[in-house]
Amino acid sequence: TDVVRHPVRPSPEGIFFQVNGRFQYVNPAALRVFGASHRNQIEGTPVLARVRRDAESRVRERLHELRDAQVPNPAIEVPLIRLDGSEFEAELLVVRAEVDREQGELVFLRDTTERQRAQAERSRLESQVRQSQKMESIGRLAGAVAHDFNNYLTVINGYSQLLLVKLEAGNPLRQPIDQIRLAGERAGALTRQLLSFSRRDDAEIVVFDLNATLRGIEKILGRLVGEQVRLEMELCPGECKIRADSGWISQVIMNLVVNSRDAMPDGGRILIRTSLAHFDADSEPNEAHRGDFALIEVVDNGFGMDEETRKHIFEPFYTTKKPGEGTGLGLSTVYTIVKRCDGWIEVISQPAEGCCFQIHLPLETHVAPVAVAPEPLPPVVAVGEIVVLLAEDQDEVREFLATSLRSSGYRVLTASGGEDALRVSAQFSSRIHLLLTDVVMPGLSGPELARRLLHLRPETKVMFMSGYAAGLMDKEMAGFPFLPKPIETGTLARRVHEAIQGR
Repeated sequence: TDVVRHPVRPSPEGIFFQVNGRFQYVNPAALRVFGASHRNQIEGTPVLARVRRDAESRVRERLHELRDAQVPNPAIEVPLIRLDGSEFEAELLVVRAEVDREQGELVFLRDTTERQRAQAERSRLESQVRQSQKMESIGRLAGAVAHDFNNYLTVINGYSQLLLVKLEAGNPLRQPIDQIRLAGERAGALTRQLLSFSRRDDAEIVVFDLNATLRGIEKILGRLVGEQVRLEMELCPGECKIRADSGWISQVIMNLVVNSRDAMPDGGRILIRTSLAHFDADSEPNEAHRGDFALIEVVDNGFGMDEETRKHIFEPFYTTKKPGEGTGLGLSTVYTIVKRCDGWIEVISQPAEGCCFQIHLPLETHVAPVAVAPEPLPPVVAVGEIVVLLAEDQDEVREFLATSLRSSGYRVLTASGGEDALRVSAQFSSRIHLLLTDVVMPGLSGPELARRLLHLRPETKVMFMSGYAAGLMDKEMAGFPFLPKPIETGTLARRVHEAIQGR
């Protein structure tokens, strides 16, 4: 036995010699791995006693293979048990050996816990990088899709509104046209979801009372859930102030309510509840989650979800609904918005036991300044000979905007792009009161067109419009009014009036 003991004793690798399934000799490194302080704690005991029960048969089979094999067996990964009962993963390399005329196996033991932990961490980081790259790609796609989609919606929504204004109350065409308008508005909401999910929307971050915002959308939520679902609110007493974009929070609640509604096809109950929560070091290990928070809970008694579904519900385009019944963007948008508000979201659910979404948002403890109501604007009226130069490369969008502006009394000069707008300006001898231009156009962009036109006509006001978010636009646009698409008829007339008035 000394022939074995002396060479392996100083080895940093754990090594033991087994005979008939029992530890015959264990070197100091192996003792440390097993958590033993003395050889007597290990030597003479069954080897399989240190192997997790579900792996015993695998180790036994490997030893049988070794006895029959003509070449060394490869190393195997085995879950082992220390003397204190804790488990760890180890790599075993087993070699047949004869010591003091005793046939047995020399086993080289290596604790792989740290290696596996490092591999798991590396895998997690690689997964995060892949997810980040995927999200960035989807974000760019969302921005491009939203730009084109908003152009189409400008035409669809705009003309439906113009027709509704012209049709009398009893006209049978009003109902189908109104349905077109409603579908256009829903499509616009979907585009905003895409932009919010991809972080390419514009936000107005202010301090506001969460309870007041929820009360303000209660009727809308009631219409969303329909008559079969009972919607209830339990709001905490007093104010519950947070710092965010109120439109974001409304969108979060609407998406969660729609998700709950769809989980109750035969009807049920949805409860929206708010409360205040405080987390300290004793109750919350995550330092980022400590402090005062507003807690929003959306609870339903629908069919719930299993653990596997919960793992994926916040992934973009993941949905358990049938084709045509959902986009898979609702909950991913919720997750994105909550993260942007420095909050977090938890999901409590079991199959057939309903679902509870818990949203934690940082509570605003500072007193927000009282907002001053803006000075009322004069009513939008026909403005006679006020001239608007309209630059838009999409023919159908340009035609609608021109029609809408003319119906409001403006004189409209149209151009299909930047170069064409400069040509129209050069041929027009009278004053141009406003340049209304798309931002992204082939050739000469909107900001470059504005720069050149203002050099020639410094008295002309400028307003930009785009299906992209204002935050992504050229720095030259800073300080100029911006009109996001899709553009409604009433909004267009009012914003043009404001721009001309310098508001």
